[in-house]
Amino acid sequence: KGKTYYYWVRAFNTFGETALSNSDSGTVGSANPPAVAYEPFDYSAASSIKGKNGGTGWSNSWNQTSINGVCEINNYGLNYGELPVSGNSIRINPTIDEDEIKPPPSILLNRSIVNKMGTAGTSTWMSFLLQCNKQANGHLFIGVDTVNIGKRWGSQIGIENNGTPVNISNGNTYFIVCQAVNRNGDDEIYLWVNHSVSQQPLKTDADLEVANINLAGKGAVVINNQAYGLG
Repeated sequence: KGKTYYYWVRAFNTFGETALSNSDSGTVGSANPPAVAYEPFDYSAASSIKGKNGGTGWSNSWNQTSINGVCEINNYGLNYGELPVSGNSIRINPTIDEDEIKPPPSILLNRSIVNKMGTAGTSTWMSFLLQCNKQANGHLFIGVDTVNIGKRWGSQIGIENNGTPVNISNGNTYFIVCQAVNRNGDDEIYLWVNHSVSQQPLKTDADLEVANINLAGKGAVVINNQAYGLG
């Protein structure tokens, strides 16, 4: 912090290289720490997620609000190709059909991260594995506060109500990666589905992009299951 660095630029192409540019300098700043949190779900099998406080980067325990649904720990994790994974998984399952109860059956989990989002010029990455064992209409979103990412209505993966060409099939595991770019309230979210695990995704390859979102001060990870049917 506070240390000054000097740099020069030289360009290359098939015709050769340029001379070094004039020097320029910059000082290491004091940006906010990244909003990093990790949850391996390393809890006892078949136990409720409510009140659990494992993992790192969180400021409180999981809070659970359920209406006619099951939300518990599986003693196995999900796998995707060569992606290194560890920990267990969480199973979310409605038990009452939408036609039998109003409002529709839902399960809502939330937990606050220590370092909130919203610093202009920064990016926050989020990734998770998602598997649907029995499809039904409705949503299963994982997001930051009100910005919803995951399985949307029907069988598509998307952001909010913006669906992607990627359709979900029962029993398959999907690797979802998102990048939230903070631009002083005119923020953007990029989403990739089943991207290569060997390289960082590029914005030009994103399956979906949503702009004009305000991420300033967002600080809670929310899992929201809104079911329309027993799936």
